[in-house]
Amino acid sequence: MDAGCKEKITIVGGGIIGCLVAIHFIKKNYDVTIVEQKKNLGGVLRDYEIKNDFFFRGCQYLESDIKWLNDFKIISTEKFNHFKYNYASNNTFNNKTLLKKDLAIPIFKLKNIKKSYFNFHNYKKKSLDDKISFYPKEIKKNLINFVKNCGLNPKEIHYNCAQNLQISRVNIFNSDRDLISLKKEKIIFDQNLAVSRKIRKENNLFYSTPINGYSRMFDSILINLKKMGIKIILNTKVEPIWIKNKLNLEYNKKEISDSLIFWSGNPTKLIYNFNKKKIKSNIFKTFQISANISSNIKKNFFLQNFSDKSKILRIQIYNSKKNCKIGVESVFSNSSGINILNEAKKILLKLNIKIKIFNKTIVKYPLPRFDVYTVSDQKIISDFQNKTKDSNLLYSPWLIYGRKIKIKEIIDSFISKKIQ
Repeated sequence: MDAGCKEKITIVGGGIIGCLVAIHFIKKNYDVTIVEQKKNLGGVLRDYEIKNDFFFRGCQYLESDIKWLNDFKIISTEKFNHFKYNYASNNTFNNKTLLKKDLAIPIFKLKNIKKSYFNFHNYKKKSLDDKISFYPKEIKKNLINFVKNCGLNPKEIHYNCAQNLQISRVNIFNSDRDLISLKKEKIIFDQNLAVSRKIRKENNLFYSTPINGYSRMFDSILINLKKMGIKIILNTKVEPIWIKNKLNLEYNKKEISDSLIFWSGNPTKLIYNFNKKKIKSNIFKTFQISANISSNIKKNFFLQNFSDKSKILRIQIYNSKKNCKIGVESVFSNSSGINILNEAKKILLKLNIKIKIFNKTIVKYPLPRFDVYTVSDQKIISDFQNKTKDSNLLYSPWLIYGRKIKIKEIIDSFISKKIQ
């Protein structure tokens, strides 16, 4: 294909998905442009940077078994930590605590496990309340209290968001043999119950993080993307313009009409400009408390926290080139950073993980979550996707949680449109 006859694609959003799509299309000999409204690439993966130091925004890592991500790491000049995560689940309901390693989902105790305890005859898949209603009464009550403690209404939030909140499956303490039998019997049990990866012999999950942080990684990637011939326009807002069923873009006082447009970020404006329907944005408000620490463990570690009182959702310990660090994701509250870190410290002690917090390094910053959506939003987004499926729009699958699954869905969409 002659250089002047290349098909064009504009990618709106310079996060990790946008950059991966750009690499994919430049290899296919497209004329590729990334437009990013912020001054740097990286999106939500960019670090929180302060006083020549950095902290991850949330529990961030790259899966080592995804080919696209391996291609991505190759074009970075940064070095990576490669590791197998150690993880655990801490569950505190009604002032009683259950703690288990090798699981990152809710865990409950039941005296007996009987099929009659589960609501699989009238099972619906609309709201989070429907999802939770599958479980026995005591488990249902605790999960509803957890969701409400997050500031969310289980009857309003969509069924699929159980995965986003890490409650798509539960484990019943010391009952793995019974759970395995149930999971083999009906698919609905398999979809809602889990045993540890060690029992399933799926414990070899390896991950990577950049030693000097994601911001440095994306800064080096920006240079290499340009060398590959990808045009990158930063600090620029984009206005989506729909002309019948074709998407154009307006930025820098110009209207752009390309063969393909990949919309990577928040779809709120994209959908509103198409049909004047608004979706809720950022309904789940969390923040991150981070600090440098010393610890008696050297391995990367994370813990999921489920509670009817504690606002902590997740604790992550990770290593950078200079420091061991802790990140605590918490539901939005007025608690101070030191108080939340001290609570996390007590939780970690249950696992014999001892940390010393360097108080002068404590930072607290917003951590917007766009991955939790309502039942009504799901309908609006699905309807929009259906009506634009034959347009020039490609997109990151907004209703799917998890980078690995998102990437697979994107690849499948390219194949279906015969642009793979």
